[in-house]
Amino acid sequence: MYPLDRDRALTLAAQIEAVDGVAALYPGKFGEITLLYPQVRVPGIRFSQDEKAVTIYLVADVSVDTPLPHAADEVREIAATALPDHTINIIFSEVSSL
Repeated sequence: MYPLDRDRALTLAAQIEAVDGVAALYPGKFGEITLLYPQVRVPGIRFSQDEKAVTIYLVADVSVDTPLPHAADEVREIAATALPDHTINIIFSEVSSL
């Protein structure tokens, strides 16, 4: 179904949300940006149709001093570790000042 099983997807999501400058994974306006597993949704991650690329949608936390490009690079490194053969795209879709 997806290149990540449910547990690895949840681990990846937790690691991404722990990055300074990231408030959360962005699920989309209606929750459409989500990996669906039995009884579990992992928001903010979407694979391309051919599953060779993954796009990670983020809510930026502007209450910290981390520049967004640095946060994006850290998220990209985390995702590349979990998905080594994939192209990783990072999109900041929303801003929060927690």
